[in-house]
Amino acid sequence: MSKNNKSKTGLEIFEGILHPEVVAEIRGWANHPELSKLLHTLESRKDQEPFLDIYAEAMIARHLINKGCELRVEVKTPEGKGADFKVSKDSSIFFVHVKRSNFDRDLQHDLDAGADLRVKDGGDSGRYLRKLKSAYDQFMSNDINVILITSAWRDSGSIMDLKDDLADFWSIGENPDSNIIGYFTFDPNGKSIDFELIFREGSDKPLNLVELFERN
Repeated sequence: MSKNNKSKTGLEIFEGILHPEVVAEIRGWANHPELSKLLHTLESRKDQEPFLDIYAEAMIARHLINKGCELRVEVKTPEGKGADFKVSKDSSIFFVHVKRSNFDRDLQHDLDAGADLRVKDGGDSGRYLRKLKSAYDQFMSNDINVILITSAWRDSGSIMDLKDDLADFWSIGENPDSNIIGYFTFDPNGKSIDFELIFREGSDKPLNLVELFERN
């Protein structure tokens, strides 16, 4: 980090790669009892990758607010973990867990930790599995939980890699409380966000939830 950036907030450092309208909206959260927590976390992130991890959460929050939802931020589970958002709209309540995967960073993390890495033939299978398991550990018991995951890359194989990992994550008897995964993409310099929801075979597909993850 340069000396000039030490006195700047994360938003000030990276606003040049972000959409100005979105930045203005996020700054408008300063006095919100819940969203101000997200703003303060963004302001504290002064390295690009950690900043973009939280910016992904902010984009999800902004999308849900524009859909008429009420949000609580960093809601503690009975096990002491934290769901990113508790989402309420009309009579529906569910919990959202946002994950942003950077395969190079995650791979280095695993190597530093001495992990036994096995990559299947043909690609980066497994790039999302650790993120999915981390999100599952943060689930709110006996409630609807939605994992929303994105990638630091813009490659066409990302969604297919996720579906491959879901075959393991949702294998028979595994992670039984998980039924809904959403893959999302966004351009930090843009205003929109796109989703593809994936439902576990045999699970319900709540129409009101599906509608929430359509583009505004």
